[in-house]
Amino acid sequence: EHDGFLFVCLDDSRDNGVGDISNAEFAWLEQLLASHTQEPTLIFSHHPDLGGGADIARTTTARLQKLFAKNPQVIACFNGHGHIAKISYISAGGRSVPQIMVPATKEYPSGFGIVRVFEGGMVYNFHRTQCDDCLEWSAITRHEYFGMAPKTHLRALSDRDLVLLFPE
Repeated sequence: EHDGFLFVCLDDSRDNGVGDISNAEFAWLEQLLASHTQEPTLIFSHHPDLGGGADIARTTTARLQKLFAKNPQVIACFNGHGHIAKISYISAGGRSVPQIMVPATKEYPSGFGIVRVFEGGMVYNFHRTQCDDCLEWSAITRHEYFGMAPKTHLRALSDRDLVLLFPE
């Protein structure tokens, strides 16, 4: 908790590489959200658990969508895993919850995200690293994925910057 906001980090990485949240962690999360209904909540995990995918347990995606539908204080989810800049919106109880994938710092596009949270909303911005070693590594790794990294990893400006006003 910080300044009226709740920040939650989930452990969804398993030895088999699949994103999955244990039953015990779900129970903890349900209890935590039930006791913090008035605090805007941001969720952080490694995998894009809300978006599903081949390496995300379907049960985790379904359970999170149901849980977030009952907890409108969850305003955004952040994850890595895909190493790309991507903002998508997941339906949860008739509202859209942004799921923000932050690119890898070590490989192209070599950056990080900054989230600024304020009383009426939040702002997310992607920033590229500028140190000499970072720029060199970015230049080397931009040729990954058959040379498609610049097209697939950096994506559109709308995938790198977001202004989100909280519901009244």
